[in-house]
Amino acid sequence: MPCSFRVVFLQNGFTQTHLVPSTPLKHQKYTAQYRSFASTSFLEAAAWRLGHDIPELSSFFFVYYNYLENAEDYLINHGKSHFNSGDLIFSVLEIFEKYGAVPESIYDGQLATVKTKKEVLDRMTAENEMNTLIKSSLDATIKSGSFNQKKAIGIVTDILNNYLDEVPKEYADNHLPLKADDYIELASFNHLPFGQAVVLDISANWRNKAYYNLPLKRFINTSDAAIKNGHTLAWDGDIGAKEDFRNNGYVTIKGEYETLAQITQKERQSAFE
Repeated sequence: MPCSFRVVFLQNGFTQTHLVPSTPLKHQKYTAQYRSFASTSFLEAAAWRLGHDIPELSSFFFVYYNYLENAEDYLINHGKSHFNSGDLIFSVLEIFEKYGAVPESIYDGQLATVKTKKEVLDRMTAENEMNTLIKSSLDATIKSGSFNQKKAIGIVTDILNNYLDEVPKEYADNHLPLKADDYIELASFNHLPFGQAVVLDISANWRNKAYYNLPLKRFINTSDAAIKNGHTLAWDGDIGAKEDFRNNGYVTIKGEYETLAQITQKERQSAFE
């Protein structure tokens, strides 16, 4: 889980100008739950900034309950809404607000045992199996035409318990004295009105959450100001075929904007679309 920092682009890379303390980097072990790792780090760093001494938090605690809520939404909408392992940053905040948090030492979603390359690949296969089983069970339930939602969610719970372990019954709200409402989601898209809350119409936003939409320059200035004042940021991004993560942790953009020194609002919009 990376710390947030403001960077200045140089010809051969980046230089850090502001570094905000965070918990140590954690390997996702090829799970598809990246947004939970990033959001958990965000919550930990926010607690540190406020002077709270907390343990490192479980990313998969949030994953577990998000699966259950996503499954409920999928059932309510009779399979017409989004259901997948991927999600968005604010889903973790939603789960935190409802269920609290637990330390990583109490619940790790069976990730701690993943060490070797073979175990990493096995984990990836297992998560794909879990996703397929959950969605298949939900689709079969919906196809039946008449179903008991509580029973259907019970089946999903059993699958999660098998692949990730059952979550502890003792919820640790006291480990994280934060309020999800203290944080805001920002966006910068010119197909939506600036200066107001907008719902981003993408499949992963199955919660229909609103973002405050800012022009790109103000968006960047707001982010920079947050980091300069000791806050961290959690960023939702889609790493597609045009991008390449290098070993040094930087991202090289490949494609139509590779040679540009600065991305404009128009180019950002074009890349999104």
